[in-house]
Amino acid sequence: MQKLADFKLPRFFNYPPYFTLQLVRDTREKQIQLWKELILDYCKTQKVFLIGVEEDFPLFSNSSIDSMIHYCLFT
Repeated sequence: MQKLADFKLPRFFNYPPYFTLQLVRDTREKQIQLWKELILDYCKTQKVFLIGVEEDFPLFSNSSIDSMIHYCLFT
C-alpha cells in the first residue's frame, strides 16, 4: 500500500463533504473532477499505475476527519 507521507494533499481533503457524494449536479461534477485530479496527480507523483477501487488506497480515507469515500462515487 502506498503512503501519503511524501504527497502534499490539497486543503479540501480535510473537508468532510468532499467524502460524500453531493446531490446538486454542478457541485457533484466539481467534486468528481477534484477527485479525478487528485487521484491522477497522486498516481503520477507516486508512480502508481493501477489501483483497485475496493482496495485500501490511501486517498480513499481520511482518519483525521473520520471520513471515507465509497467506491460507488467512481462508477
